[in-house]
Amino acid sequence: MVPLKKNNPKRKWRSFKRHVLLLFEATSASVIATTIWYHCWVRGWHFSEDDKEIVIGVIIAMILAMFTVLMSWIFPTTWEKYQSFVTIAFTKDKDLFMRLRDERMPIAFHLLIGGVSVPPIVMIAFMPYKHVATGMATMLLTSFMITMLWLVLNVIEHPLKSEWIRERINDAWMTEDVDEYWRQRNASKETIR
Repeated sequence: MVPLKKNNPKRKWRSFKRHVLLLFEATSASVIATTIWYHCWVRGWHFSEDDKEIVIGVIIAMILAMFTVLMSWIFPTTWEKYQSFVTIAFTKDKDLFMRLRDERMPIAFHLLIGGVSVPPIVMIAFMPYKHVATGMATMLLTSFMITMLWLVLNVIEHPLKSEWIRERINDAWMTEDVDEYWRQRNASKETIR
């Protein structure tokens, strides 16, 4: 039996490193976005001060609303899949495992998430900030938040990267050919009939 994380310093350390890396990746992306913003801002590359109300009221609000709706749809679906793998780890349900193992979010969804994630950052970046600190804080926090959402979604979309789940699932299941498994499984059902 695999010891609980609270009783296993090695597992605690592995979990700590994994989550610190996640925060580091989000912070790095935010710093890069903010640095790019700063270089644009000092060159005067931003929207006109006259367009501020339109940009804030219509464009950014609309894009962020689309982003919110999209995330409220994709996150629960992805989380349900992750929870299925947690259940598989306990129940040893090979059929469910083989059905879900190679399933990934379609690339079109990734493009959709990216397509709705980048515009708010770009629109916020080109706001005519009067003070550099306001712009830096806005860029840093917005890009950090959106990057964290993206990274967390990526983590829960790939549950087999979780050491906790991998430790509890039969190693042979990881490499078994899914198509061959279902071919044999369906053939055995036909034989029973």
